[in-house]
Amino acid sequence: MRQRVTVVRLIMECYLGKEVVAMFNLHRQSVSTHVFLFNEGGLEKLLDKKTPLGKSPYLTEEQQGELKHMILHSNPFEQGLGVAASWDPRIIQSYLQDRYGISMKRVRVNKMLHRLGLSYTRPTYTLAKGDEQKQRAIVQEMDMIKKLMTDDMVLLYTDETHIRSYQALRATWAKVRKQKQIPTYGHHASVRLFGVVNVLNGKVITQPALACNTESFLEFVKRI
Repeated sequence: MRQRVTVVRLIMECYLGKEVVAMFNLHRQSVSTHVFLFNEGGLEKLLDKKTPLGKSPYLTEEQQGELKHMILHSNPFEQGLGVAASWDPRIIQSYLQDRYGISMKRVRVNKMLHRLGLSYTRPTYTLAKGDEQKQRAIVQEMDMIKKLMTDDMVLLYTDETHIRSYQALRATWAKVRKQKQIPTYGHHASVRLFGVVNVLNGKVITQPALACNTESFLEFVKRI
């Protein structure tokens, strides 16, 4: 009780909050709470034993719920936070700073996520399903283009890609005793590839390359 009064007195004497924090080894939120209680109800409110002194959560319950839902149902890449497929403490720490303006040490981020019923585990792969609606849309679009073409026309579609058919598995946050699954398409190949398809007859030409650059592309075009 004496400490509460001393904290308020020092603040009234124009000590900085960080100075009081250092003197008593308190959390800055505890100092703010003492001052708030005194301003709200004087010594009676400050010294009331029924008044909880624990520091307030960094996030509201609603914000914690939003964070948990985001972690369980999306990945950093989908949230525009780089290319990572897994949530790690560093990424979450950065997200909290950018989204809510809250700076938290990683150890506190971990403790909060544990309280939310999450555990830091390595995910597993699961076979992904194609989007049937998008597949139907591209078929309809190709049919429309074909109807507009004459006999002396050729429609080619060409592209280049650096294919990595899987993402490296890293530990991420998931529900306790429930391993998170990362979609995969059944094989773990990596290749740089140029390709062209004749939209009318379906003929395909592909060529592996050491690099996807202008020189390699021009070499591929000569084959068409």
